[in-house]
Amino acid sequence: MPYQVHDFLEEIRDGQIEVGFVHKGLDDLLNRLDVVFNRLVVAMIVAGGLIGSSLIGIFAKGGPHLLGINIISVLGFALSGVLAVWLLWGVVRSGRL
Repeated sequence: MPYQVHDFLEEIRDGQIEVGFVHKGLDDLLNRLDVVFNRLVVAMIVAGGLIGSSLIGIFAKGGPHLLGINIISVLGFALSGVLAVWLLWGVVRSGRL
């Protein structure tokens, strides 16, 4: 036993000891985190699209208008609405609100 301890301490001193960790069960957690962050990114894009479209609708004086509303603003609202419905459908489909 003393020789084994001596050899072990020699390997530590020489920097030859390697420690490896095996994490079991982290794949499910990483997959769930991936889904959560994807949803968060889509929600942020939807919020940015809605805010940006609102600002364009309020402050845009020039450009094409339809019934007094800027067309770019309407397109932004429509795209944000489609993304929001897609996000909501994914959440409802997963069964976890």
